[in-house]
Amino acid sequence: MLVGELANTKSSNLEEMKTRIWPMLADKIHANTIITGMSWSWVEPEEGKYDFSIADAAIENAKAA
Repeated sequence: MLVGELANTKSSNLEEMKTRIWPMLADKIHANTIITGMSWSWVEPEEGKYDFSIADAAIENAKAA
């Protein structure tokens, strides 16, 4: 495994991840595993209401890189 770790809130900016971070991780350091933070408030912005769109988009963008 070639692992990279991102700053805690880096994954919240999906556009920067897609255009800058994923290409760098894939092309420059050839990482195949990434650890990143995912704030619970992104998943449950309102008590009892769940939104996995940021997590889902991050996974899809990583697969595309």
